[in-house]
Amino acid sequence: MATPSQKPYVVITEQPQSKGLRFRYECEGRSAGSIPGVRSTTEHKTHPTIELRGYKGRAVVVVSCVTKDPPYRAHPHNLVGKDGCKEGVCTVVLNSATMSYTFNNLGIQCVKKKDIEGALRTREKLRVDPYKTGFGHVKQLATIDLNAVRLCFQVFIEGQQPGRFSEPLQPVVSDVIYDKKAMSELVICKLSHVTAPTAGGKEIIILCEKVTKEDISVRFYEERDGRIVWEDVGEFQHNNVHKQVAICFRTPRYHTLETSQPVMVNIQLRRPSDGATSEPLPFELLPLDATGLSQKRKRPKFNSSEVLEQSHGGAPPAGSYGQMLPTVGEHVKLEPREQLFGFQGPYRNPNESPEHSPGIPNAYPDPNFPGPASTQPNDFFQQYPPNHYNYPPKPTQQYPNQQQFQPNFPMTQQPGPSTSTAPQPTCQQMAAAPGVPPQEYNLSSLLDMDIGRDFAMNSSEIKSIMGHFSTAASVAVPTEQQQQQYQQQVQTVQQQMVHRMHQDEEENLSNSFTRLTTNPMNDLNKLS
Repeated sequence: MATPSQKPYVVITEQPQSKGLRFRYECEGRSAGSIPGVRSTTEHKTHPTIELRGYKGRAVVVVSCVTKDPPYRAHPHNLVGKDGCKEGVCTVVLNSATMSYTFNNLGIQCVKKKDIEGALRTREKLRVDPYKTGFGHVKQLATIDLNAVRLCFQVFIEGQQPGRFSEPLQPVVSDVIYDKKAMSELVICKLSHVTAPTAGGKEIIILCEKVTKEDISVRFYEERDGRIVWEDVGEFQHNNVHKQVAICFRTPRYHTLETSQPVMVNIQLRRPSDGATSEPLPFELLPLDATGLSQKRKRPKFNSSEVLEQSHGGAPPAGSYGQMLPTVGEHVKLEPREQLFGFQGPYRNPNESPEHSPGIPNAYPDPNFPGPASTQPNDFFQQYPPNHYNYPPKPTQQYPNQQQFQPNFPMTQQPGPSTSTAPQPTCQQMAAAPGVPPQEYNLSSLLDMDIGRDFAMNSSEIKSIMGHFSTAASVAVPTEQQQQQYQQQVQTVQQQMVHRMHQDEEENLSNSFTRLTTNPMNDLNKLS
């Protein structure tokens, strides 16, 4: 019986624990457990409890699941238990003496997504709709959070007719109950970076315990003297949450970029639904100067002569090709050393001008050369086979009374007997001739030779090499006797080559004659 002074109402004296129960599916084949109370401990367990005030008499309470956000609609999850639970709804009679009831055997059984519509249709059939919001959300299943519910308690008191509970009271809802499995404690396990620029936008990955992609955020905040002076969140979408255990986001922009020192802030995970947060971790925001975003770093320039000196541990050795490199201001690209013409030398682009070409040291000195090895002409062309390039002869500058001087280049003359009958002048005669430059080699004879055919060389490169030979030849002049020895060597080699050519021709003629005489005989044998 209700008292005349006030209208009866329902009070929840023990709220359910927010994350103390795991929602279980029907297919698991076991009890869904009991919802613990908010004040429940290991020694003293409590459970959700309600009390009816302003009324004394018989009353019935109907408990069902509703959505966590208003307007509260019927939730597809079912309540299961030992006392009065049927088709997802629990109906019990209040204790007339205390006008209260403790739900110590009440559990939550979750339904699969494919069964949501069927569960709501069953609730509609039972006419369990405490807030009269209808069942239109059955067509908007994406709006239903399956990881959170509220318990709705609706009390009916006995009316004028005994035994009929026809007068409903205002329903009340409990605090939100989250699935313990889905709403575990927020923990940051690892950060891919612990620094970021104050301008923001740096991509960072967080490894964490299981989270719900629709109900998680990454919070940055700065605290001074126990007061929050700046706060913002990282930017990411739902699809940036990987398997519920990793989040890829971009850092927010700091409230000011005018800072010259790093700023220490905190980073933590936050769940908007219940306000739960993880333990904060320190995070450092760097000024723009420290991150290099304010200005681009200039690439240092190196001079080729400086690089060469460093590679030789100081100044290049005397007489080496390093002395012929360009001076300061002329930058030449140096590549890793390669085997070029049988010696270790710097790489040079064939398109460069001849004055940038380094001198070529003599890699194969002649043991019979009487002078110093450094003054011997370079005859490295001997190691390459002929018949690759035919460079046209290039006339040299004519000087009065100039006579040709042939250096020691065996295997470079055209085969055949020598046709020159005039005696060759000596080096002393050439040096004494007026108007003749000192001991300059004849470039025309060099360009006529079939040399260097296994590597690409242009005329400017050969000029540069010949210039080096001229410099080397001007240091020491061979005597007349030595010159005669060189000429004898050249003639010997030429005669050997001519003899070999004659042998080859005779062999070819013999083979041709054999073929000509053999083939007709074979034809006659076939006809016969």
